[in-house]
Amino acid sequence: MDWIKIKAEHDSPEYTDAQFGALVRWQLKVAKYGRTPTEKELSPIRKSNLIGAELVLNSFGIGLELIQDKIIIDREMIRNRMDIQKEKKRKQRAVAICPPGQGSGRTETEKNKNKNKNKNKSKSKNKEIIRKEIIRKEIFKKPTIEEIKKHVEEKKYHFNPETFFFFYESKGWKVGKNQMKSWTACCITWEQKYKAEHPQEDNSPEYWEKIRKAARF
Repeated sequence: MDWIKIKAEHDSPEYTDAQFGALVRWQLKVAKYGRTPTEKELSPIRKSNLIGAELVLNSFGIGLELIQDKIIIDREMIRNRMDIQKEKKRKQRAVAICPPGQGSGRTETEKNKNKNKNKNKSKSKNKEIIRKEIIRKEIFKKPTIEEIKKHVEEKKYHFNPETFFFFYESKGWKVGKNQMKSWTACCITWEQKYKAEHPQEDNSPEYWEKIRKAARF
């Protein structure tokens, strides 16, 4: 499954055991329900651990939404395979009861063959649609400087959007050796690094009042 490959690819030492466990349990919940789990359904999972795991994924340019989409798509493909297997078994039982060449049993078997062919064609079309949808979602669209500036302004981030743009422009919009999948997720990592490097920055009124008082002495 693609989502299991993603989990294995990002089985990083940066995870704590609790964060990794929360990520795996979250994936199992998505696979079980075929949708985003509710708060009640996620209650056994500690939210702080899941958020921590998500931040590690964001550092690779991957969000939980991408993994969730792949889980749901794989879930549907598995169901389709199970339906095909059930239909094959039903067909085998029908042939065993009415072997070819024995009166009306042959005619009924031929009818079933035609029905199965039509069903298989329909399932093949569905698989092709799903495959194209996966490709469409995985195609990365490079942002413009204006889009990055707008996003930084909306999120009230502190890092320089032009520096962000030209940094990844020079690297071909890759994170390490991998093609970037979500530039907005990378913005989160850049903001976290900025805050870690500038812990003294504070625009609150209380901060500037302290500066004024210190300047009087």
